[in-house]
Amino acid sequence: MTTREFDACASSTRRASLRQDRSRRSIIRAAWLLGRFVRREPVDYGLYAARFGTPMRVFRSDVAVVRAARIYCGTELLGSVAP
Repeated sequence: MTTREFDACASSTRRASLRQDRSRRSIIRAAWLLGRFVRREPVDYGLYAARFGTPMRVFRSDVAVVRAARIYCGTELLGSVAP
């Protein structure tokens, strides 16, 4: 084969498996949060960090995702702050 020069750099796309692993981990974290909400167990960053080892911003993001999903258990919105 001969070498050719092109004016654009080769693409640096990520492997699909990295995205799938990241998605799978976020689903696992969301399921863990939902399980705690359903059992009415406390959900705080200390437990979350001990379990998953992620920073506070990921914890806040995951809680926001669960709240945005608007999943109900009976008439109670899971992830909502109790009055």
